[in-house]
Amino acid sequence: MLYLGQRVVNSTVYVLFNTFNAAGASVTISNFAVGDIAIYKNGSTTQRSSTNGFTLLDTDGIDFDGVTGIQGFKIDLSDNTDAGFYAAGGWYDVVVGPFTVDSQTVNFVAASFDIVAAAATLADINAEVVDALATDTYAEPGQGTPSATTTLAAKINYLYKNWRNKQTQTSTTWSLFNDDAATVDQKSTVSDNGTTATKGEIATGP
Repeated sequence: MLYLGQRVVNSTVYVLFNTFNAAGASVTISNFAVGDIAIYKNGSTTQRSSTNGFTLLDTDGIDFDGVTGIQGFKIDLSDNTDAGFYAAGGWYDVVVGPFTVDSQTVNFVAASFDIVAAAATLADINAEVVDALATDTYAEPGQGTPSATTTLAAKINYLYKNWRNKQTQTSTTWSLFNDDAATVDQKSTVSDNGTTATKGEIATGP
């Protein structure tokens, strides 16, 4: 099964699939028709009621561009014969069959796709990035031992917290405080033997 990604409302979906014989070699099929195509929406067992909008590629859908074993068709999502079937937010599975391949009757899922109202543009993506960097706010990390595999956002927040918040250090302990400047959120053991100063891995406070 091939996931075709997000398709925009009223666009056209192109589906290519291959057929093989029992030995694994590409094989030509016969009598392929739009009636061999079924589309199911959102996991329903009721297929689209009409084949209008289905078109076989390369005239008969068989051996696309003369390549043995490559078949194809297209789906016009603007066709509303089955009113409201194609709609933004829907998930669609495209089933092909039954037809005979190498004396065997086959049915299979050729492709899946979902429909969106509009494709994201570069401007949309840029706006989301700008929001994440310049508009959205992030709470400082709370008390706890920092994970070695946390998110990039959390790692940046720890850096900012370490730069901004109150810190103290005794001969044995380094402490990083909460925004209230009273609660130790993270701490580390420290030592100095006169040759090497050592700061241990950060652990949770207090």
